[in-house]
Amino acid sequence: MALSDEIKKKVQENLNKKLQEKGRTLSCSVCGNNNFILADGFTNDLLQDHFGGLVIGGPAIPEVVVVCSHCGHILKFSAGVLGLLPEKKEENPEEEKKDTTDNVEKNDKE
Repeated sequence: MALSDEIKKKVQENLNKKLQEKGRTLSCSVCGNNNFILADGFTNDLLQDHFGGLVIGGPAIPEVVVVCSHCGHILKFSAGVLGLLPEKKEENPEEEKKDTTDNVEKNDKE
């Protein structure tokens, strides 16, 4: 599945913004080229706590991939650091506890 133009634009803007914040430009560490192609999808690096075998469904780092247009060297950037991941909805256990208590109190009154 290909990335939409909207997602590609957001990736490019966020990557450029992050580089500008650091006072850096993107250049290939192999050949020095400064033209890159955005891969048409995301990838994940799987995290494992041992060698041998492959853990499917475990923790992973979602990444944006850019490819040097001259030599093909691949660079990967964390999608989370670039602000591309959906925000996690924080669960508030105290709020859930209160809701449960409210329901118990309502049921006791009935």
